[in-house]
Amino acid sequence: MPRAIQVEQAQAAVRQIQDSSIPVLTNEISADLDRAQRLISNLRTWMGTLDRKAYVKIEPWSTEIFAAYNAYKADVDAVTPARKKFKDYKKKVHKKETVEDCVRLAQLAIEWGRKAVR
Repeated sequence: MPRAIQVEQAQAAVRQIQDSSIPVLTNEISADLDRAQRLISNLRTWMGTLDRKAYVKIEPWSTEIFAAYNAYKADVDAVTPARKKFKDYKKKVHKKETVEDCVRLAQLAIEWGRKAVR
């Protein structure tokens, strides 16, 4: 047999829900859902305007582009170790540089520059 609920208990439960953040969260969720539904509707409308014949498949890179990209990557790979040596040494001697450290930094900078402009 179902248990009888007292009116006072039910009213207390309703007040507890009203005083909590549940109404705020439900309003936020509802607003988020409304925005999402509008976005979906707009996207469907936009997709309906597209001419599928106007869009063509993009061909993969040509051999010339691959060669240029590989040359660029090789240049980056050649410069990176020299740049790293310079930056690591500069970090190491940052606050207590000696004359020898300055000379070494200059040498590393020159090495880095030569690799970069080769």
